[in-house]
Amino acid sequence: MLTKFAMEKLNPEQREAVKKLSNERQRAKCVKSGLDEETVFAAEWTELLNLLAELMVNPQPAVIAETIRTEELQSRELSIKEQELRVA
Repeated sequence: MLTKFAMEKLNPEQREAVKKLSNERQRAKCVKSGLDEETVFAAEWTELLNLLAELMVNPQPAVIAETIRTEELQSRELSIKEQELRVA
């Protein structure tokens, strides 16, 4: 859920990093994180900052699951390669 003051929840370094991103990069991060594209592209600059800040404070479950799945796949691939090297 978007709060009006999500940026205040970030530490100073995170706030500065979010502010330095271009609008296109901010939008891309929001859409990639699973937010509705229409909502993201209709957002004004301050709304966009808060959307991204909120995602940083409270990541979307689908994004967390995707990250875990990716790491698990990478781990499995590494195990397979290690086994192939032992056989060779």
